[in-house]
Amino acid sequence: GFDGRDAGSLDWCFEYDGKASLAGLKVGINPKWFEAGENGRDASHLLTTLHDLGLETVEIELPDMPYEVFGTLIEVESAAAFEELTLSDRDDELVWQTEQAWPNTWRAAQFESAVNYVQVERLRRRLMEEMAKLFDGLDFILAPSFASQMLLITNLTGHPCLVMPAGFRELQTRPAFDPALVVKEPVVRSVPWSLSIWAPLFEEGRLVGLGHALEAHLGLINQRPPIA
Repeated sequence: GFDGRDAGSLDWCFEYDGKASLAGLKVGINPKWFEAGENGRDASHLLTTLHDLGLETVEIELPDMPYEVFGTLIEVESAAAFEELTLSDRDDELVWQTEQAWPNTWRAAQFESAVNYVQVERLRRRLMEEMAKLFDGLDFILAPSFASQMLLITNLTGHPCLVMPAGFRELQTRPAFDPALVVKEPVVRSVPWSLSIWAPLFEEGRLVGLGHALEAHLGLINQRPPIA
């Protein structure tokens, strides 16, 4: 809750109006996000759906920044959270032990430079300022999940995100992380693919409103997996 003695707290609450109109609200999109990758090829209908709901789409460009360096923050902070596992060698008990697995990331993060960490935090501050400018005049940003840098960006800026199904694809059982793993008896299933919607800071209520409208308009609201 709000504490006037804490500069980091705000007197703010969650508000949601399920009957609020979406007409005229602005959604930031980048056409490239709807062309690239498997999700992109399936996602062009989302733009039509937004217009059907009365929303206005606005083409945007994300800030031009060296996004690859921000991995340092995630790696160092996660290494700090799981430091006991690393220093006690209990990280050896984790099942996934390939080169890119978390145990190796945490071990490497022990040697990260404090100076470099501070410099990346300064860059993060710049990113927060740039995203504040981008959201000025926008009510949402929408993209197929993983089609843009928005997941990484908003992990660092705090902008709220709603992830929801946008359709279904027939896909064969596959490894989640390690392509070297072999699925012995692959099965083809109808699985959802997702879109992500972001809103300005503290606009979770409006975000839920758009998600509800999209879910109903796309006809996905009653689709459930079969009962085993």
